Parts: sequence; C-alpha cells; structure tokens
Amino acid sequence: DDDADDGDDGGIELDAAAAAAAAADPSSTGVSKEERRAAKRSARELARYKRFGDKLAARGVVYLARVPPFMKPEKVKILIERSVPESEVTRLYLVPEDSALARRRKKLGGQRGTNYTEGWIEFATRRQARRCEAMLHMRRIGGKKRSHYRDDTWTLKYLKHFTWSHLTEKKAYERRVREHKLRLEMVAAKKQNEEFRGLVDQHKSHQAMAERRKLAAKGDNPGGGGSVHKQKNWSGDLKGLSGGGGGGGGKSSSEFDKIKRRFHQHKPLTLDGTSAPASSGGSSSTLGGGVGLSSSLLGATLGRSGPPQKKRRHA
Repeated sequence: DDDADDGDDGGIELDAAAAAAAAADPSSTGVSKEERRAAKRSARELARYKRFGDKLAARGVVYLARVPPFMKPEKVKILIERSVPESEVTRLYLVPEDSALARRRKKLGGQRGTNYTEGWIEFATRRQARRCEAMLHMRRIGGKKRSHYRDDTWTLKYLKHFTWSHLTEKKAYERRVREHKLRLEMVAAKKQNEEFRGLVDQHKSHQAMAERRKLAAKGDNPGGGGSVHKQKNWSGDLKGLSGGGGGGGGKSSSEFDKIKRRFHQHKPLTLDGTSAPASSGGSSSTLGGGVGLSSSLLGATLGRSGPPQKKRRHA
C-alpha cells in the first residue's frame, strides 16, 4: 500500500492516548472532579487535532497544466469526481489569466467570461490523486455530443511530497514580490517627478535672470534687480554753495533752502556761550541751519588764539 509509505509526512504528533489515561486515572490523589473533566476534554481535543492532522498529511495534490477554455472551477470538480470513481476533491484552485489579456479580448469583442490557465486539485488521499492521473491524463473529457468540452483533453500531473501549504506559501511569496516591485516603481516615479520639477524651476529662474539682465542693459530696471542705480546730481548744488553766502553764484536761495539741513537752533551764539542779539544788517551768515557768528569776530578769534591746543596731563 502506497499510503503506508507516506503516512509519516507532516501532521500533529501528539500522544492523546497517554493524556487520556493520565486524566482518567482514579488513583491520582489530590485531583478534583473539575480538573479530571478538564483533562479529559483536553485529551479529546488533542485526539481530534491528531486525526485532522493525519487526514491533512494523507491528502494528495494533482497539478492541472491546462484548463479547458472558460471552464469554471465547479465544472472541473464535477467532471473529475464523475470520471474518477470513489474520489473526493477537497480543495481546488484555478489561476485566472492576466488582466491585460482579458481586457484586450473583451475590447476586441471576444467572450466576456473568465478564462483560467492552470490549477491545483487536492484529493482526500494520495491514492485517489494517483488514480486520477492514471485514468485522465491525456484522455478526452467526453460527455454528450452537444457538450462544449467533449473533445477537449485533460493534462494532469501528480505532485509527490507536495501539500496545500506549499501552494499557499508560494502564492503569498508571489504577492509579496509583486507588492515590493510596485513600491520600487512608485519610489522611482516619485524621484523622477521631483527631478523634473527641479529642472523646471531652474529653467524659470534662468529666464528671470536673463530678463533682468536685458532690462539692466537698457537702463530700465523697475524691479531694482540690476546693478544700475540712478543717483541725484548734487554737483550743481555744491557749486552754488561754494559760490558765496546768501544767494549769489549758482542756485537761488529758494532752491538752496530745499537741500540744506535744518536744525532746531535759531539764534546765533557768542564766544562765551550766551545768545547774541539778532542783527538787522544781515552781517552774520546762517549757513548750517541758523547758527552764525560775525565774520570779523570769528576771524579775530581764530587769528589771536589759533587752533585749539590739547591739554597736557600733569603727572
């Protein structure tokens, strides 16, 4: 028997009989009834898990390399169980075709059903899986003459030492790989978009700099970004100032009053610091905002005393 060789593959190996015997031992002292009942329940649970694990380990998987066009999973299960006597299909998984191919077919007016490319069929025992391969591989599906799948053939392969957990792990791994590739593509697209935006901003800044240079070269710089600045010509005012006190020479007194500095002092001062009476003849000049001394008094003072000397410090 082939099942005897593969009976130790996987499963939950628990000694349920020993646990049940220990739970039902009446000679155990100091154990209450509730504890014995709980031990019996746990032993039954362990025995049930062990039986279920043995059943999982005894199952066999057949690979369906080609699914007839637009055949549904329910139809595959019905045909397999009908063709193989005393067989039980426990689980069935069919892989749908690529979504891009399905969209293209539907766009061109093809059949709008779901087409499957390959699949896996799990049987209750490995003997049933090997019998299915021996009876149906490269055989016609058969059935009524009006059946759409009558002349199609089965393509089956028994997978030794293959369990359903291997298939789920494979699908989970493929899903993780697909998600990782999608994340990498999104990161690359984001980086490319940021580089493009940086180049666009750089191009705009270069264009603005070129426009400012053109405006500066023409002498028209409304934004103030260039190096050409218009300055007021004070040469005429300086000439008028040096040409003589009151109003002779360059500019008129009204024009000179616009540019001269103003101070809060209005009365002239004498040498001793007291305010002198205002003269009516206009003999004093008021350059620098109204602070004036007599020309003769100023000249006599400077000629007698000379420039002020620094005081020496006594040791």
